[in-house]
Amino acid sequence: MERKPLVELELEVPCGSERHPVRIGIYGWRDFEVLWSPCDEALGEVFGKMAPCKEWVRYQLPEKIQDDSQFRRQIVEMLSKVGKVALPLLIESLKDKDKAVRSSAIWVLGEIGDPQAVPALIEALKESYWDLYKATVDLFSLRSAPEEVEEQVMLVKHFIRELRSSVGEALRKIGKPAVIALMELIQDSDWAVREDAAWLLGMIGDCQAVPTLIKALYDTRSCVRKTAASALVQIGNPAVSALIDALKDSNEDVRQKAAEALGEIKAPQAVPALIEMLKDRNRNVRCWSAWALGMIGDSQAVPALIETLKDRNRNPTFLSTPMNMPQRERQLRRNSSPVTLSEAKGLTLRFFAFGSE
Repeated sequence: MERKPLVELELEVPCGSERHPVRIGIYGWRDFEVLWSPCDEALGEVFGKMAPCKEWVRYQLPEKIQDDSQFRRQIVEMLSKVGKVALPLLIESLKDKDKAVRSSAIWVLGEIGDPQAVPALIEALKESYWDLYKATVDLFSLRSAPEEVEEQVMLVKHFIRELRSSVGEALRKIGKPAVIALMELIQDSDWAVREDAAWLLGMIGDCQAVPTLIKALYDTRSCVRKTAASALVQIGNPAVSALIDALKDSNEDVRQKAAEALGEIKAPQAVPALIEMLKDRNRNVRCWSAWALGMIGDSQAVPALIETLKDRNRNPTFLSTPMNMPQRERQLRRNSSPVTLSEAKGLTLRFFAFGSE
């Protein structure tokens, strides 16, 4: 049975002292064959098989591809014109030793947009953390200076951020099948993978991920909870109803993150529920609810905020301030004089909205 190449490409290759284009069939990253060459016409079928261009493709091209990462990257980018039939080669390229080749393969897979690429893209993201671990271990085993270790680790982290962004963009282009896979991945035992899954779901912005991201607000790792809340903010209005429901949750961290997200979204429909949260038993929940009301800026919240200002037992300004409030705002709040009722309508919302300036 005649072999059928995975991909056909046209390349310019050496042929004696000259160069000319040939059409090659690619069966794998080390398996090539010339399908057409001008030497076939010039030399005939028998002598054409012995043409230097065919010898070069048979023996030199595999070595060049193995040794020349830039050449591999060029081939990967050319595969974008081929389409789905190039998937096996592109997926294999996700494990290339060169980061630029892997990045190009991610981009091309996103352009092709085939759901079959989703598991491989997610796996590439997981393996990037192994790169970070190996880089750190290698440097320590060589007893490198601490500053050298830090520098190298930062370089790998920078690459991981770029890779995560590239994978996210590729998965966004693939669409719904990618969302389903990421929703499953948010249950992963590795917290870094869960965090990435939440971040990617926010980047894609599909509303079907909202229930999964709400559940992620219960995660044992604070970074995952924070990323899930940010993802809900990125999804925006489709997440508002679920976030309002989350304000009633028995977990204070969930209530706090829900209030914070509603403030970021600036959802006016959340105002009545946030007003109720000014009476919450938890200090930070009350404070973030007040902040959210300030961010939304709806005047119907003014009376409730004024009442909160009058009650020192419930006033968020007299209670613990969220740690991520900028130091300048914390200082202002410590030094602020009480807001009078006559000033309340113009100042109350801004007084609580410490993140709005």
